[in-house]
Amino acid sequence: KVKSEKLKVVYVLWIRKYRIGRYGVNYSLAMHIIRNTKYSIFICLLCFYCSCTPDKANYSLIMTDSPLKGQVKKTISIFSQHQNSFDVNKEIEEYDLQNKKVSIISYHDTTLLRTGHLKYKKNGTISESIDSCYYGFPKEVKHVYDSTGEEQIYFDGDQCYFTSVEFNASREIISRKVTSHFYPGEEIDEYTYNSNSSKKTAIHTTNENKKTVTEYDIHEKITTEMSYNRLGIMTSLKTFEHDTMGEITEVAWYNWCHLLKWKESCKYDANGNYLGGIIYDLEKNTKTIIWVVYQFDNVGNWTSKTTYTNGTQTSIKNRIIVYY
Repeated sequence: KVKSEKLKVVYVLWIRKYRIGRYGVNYSLAMHIIRNTKYSIFICLLCFYCSCTPDKANYSLIMTDSPLKGQVKKTISIFSQHQNSFDVNKEIEEYDLQNKKVSIISYHDTTLLRTGHLKYKKNGTISESIDSCYYGFPKEVKHVYDSTGEEQIYFDGDQCYFTSVEFNASREIISRKVTSHFYPGEEIDEYTYNSNSSKKTAIHTTNENKKTVTEYDIHEKITTEMSYNRLGIMTSLKTFEHDTMGEITEVAWYNWCHLLKWKESCKYDANGNYLGGIIYDLEKNTKTIIWVVYQFDNVGNWTSKTTYTNGTQTSIKNRIIVYY
């Protein structure tokens, strides 16, 4: 009986501290179930499984846009098939003569969502960025960077974060700590490097003591990403494969017990434009086929991008490009 009571205390502490509140379960009801039923072990195992099962994406993790070519002055992008009032369906970006983005304006229909401005130092690294409007609500969000382009201060009117960076003798960043006056603890990024100064590993620790460990190859291309909960138990593993151009061609997503749950493979054209891929959800036994159709201007930048999912058109993005 004493042993049983000790187990119940462990169950209660686990659920109270780590899981029940996060998933919206009524705490009083959970306590009642634990005290009065024989299913407390099952409940705890279920909560543990919820904490260790990765959230799988139902969209491509790989699809990105290739870099712009030529001396671009401005791009005007118009999206279709948005879903809610906070989805961007029009975006205007401006660039300087060095092809660095200096401003961005985002809209949903006629509603202004964001006006952002970026400033750079003489060596080309970013010095600060300011969003003077944030998703339709008047608010200033400011990022300030040091001489290496690392963020030092984040301020959004309500919260303020400060970043301190530590370098090794080769001026490579070995740690980055983010602190806040509003939340206890620190967010910490730690790095190791190969002999050629390329990044080898990156470890991100949240203020809740959750970790993400990312590993890179000799060319600084991501190869694995491992996530751990606050108890140090791995909750998910992602592996990445690349082609000879360095583009990601495959992502595999494993759960906490190393069972493959999700996989995506894709291909690109000669200029690095994403052409499509296949997403396998092994848990749901589904296959999603994505392909993208482009139209290009004379410089080689795409001006129209249409995405199809399992044969159905799911999005269109048209882009007007103005050159210097």
